[in-house]
Amino acid sequence: MVIVKETIRTYYNCDENVKLDIDSAIECLSKCGVLSDVEIIVLAVTKEQYSLLAAGELVGVSKSTISRHLDRACKKIANYLGSEYQDKKILRLVEEKLCRKLTEEERKFCWSKIRNFGRNKCTDLNIFNFKTSENGKIVGLREDKE
Repeated sequence: MVIVKETIRTYYNCDENVKLDIDSAIECLSKCGVLSDVEIIVLAVTKEQYSLLAAGELVGVSKSTISRHLDRACKKIANYLGSEYQDKKILRLVEEKLCRKLTEEERKFCWSKIRNFGRNKCTDLNIFNFKTSENGKIVGLREDKE
């Protein structure tokens, strides 16, 4: 969902093929009734760079409700478009960059970063310097692993 969400947020800076994929998916899912009317509106205003707050005011709902609609819509689009637009691709790319499989701890860290993408939570943390507690919760920085 993160890939689709960021693609929609940066729509006018995207490659034309990516735009075509997104637009085709939205059109198809709209015609099939998979996307709700509110989700379609939220996608359109997000493409146009409206903030969540402004989109909420336009639709007449809260910022958090807009965020939930955007997340649901992006998840539907990602599922429709397949593996190139799903969050698992990010883990594959990290493994390719590291030239190895991720440990379970690193995989959990990556999922945490994906779920919190765009928020300031853990901004200084990366795959090389995160520290976890015994129960696996990310608790802060440690020296780089390299």
